[in-house]
Amino acid sequence: PDERLGAPDLMREVSNLRRQLLDAPAQSLERLLDPNGDRSVSSEEFVAFLPQFNLDVPQLQAGALYEQMAQFMKQNPLTVDSTVLCLAIMSRDPPPVNRWSPMAEKIGSEISRAGKSYAWAFRYWDTDKDGYLSLDELQMGLQQLPATCHYCRPALAALLAKHDPMATNKVSVSDFMACLDSINKQLETR
Repeated sequence: PDERLGAPDLMREVSNLRRQLLDAPAQSLERLLDPNGDRSVSSEEFVAFLPQFNLDVPQLQAGALYEQMAQFMKQNPLTVDSTVLCLAIMSRDPPPVNRWSPMAEKIGSEISRAGKSYAWAFRYWDTDKDGYLSLDELQMGLQQLPATCHYCRPALAALLAKHDPMATNKVSVSDFMACLDSINKQLETR
């Protein structure tokens, strides 16, 4: 590949990766990012991760992308959770404000207030460990947070459907994190 890959081409490849990750189970994504299981993602692991998705990103550019993510998150090496968050929000326009936005913001705020990352909440609430959150798992998880325990099932079903592009009645870790994305609050809990 051409080492002079420009920013627009790099962002196109990152967008391609994000689209491929939309339906990826959380455990598979974590194993690919962190093959040695130490809960961190080194630059080398990140550079080795990208070709697994047939992306045309030269190693030099992949390394630079990793360094930008590390600077943004103020971590080096990156944690798995921080890497997943960066991949979930990179090259994605902010979701449009809709009637479910306040609910998503409240859920994200409560997770942050509890001192947890979105990825941690996702893994904890994924009780069947299939790498996705079902409506039941989301509802049970939200019942553990004081400010979200009152959300009714139909409202949660509508929120889930809004962020379930594959119409599977489940949400991937990438979609969950993008749905709740409030980057300033997320950075405060690292």
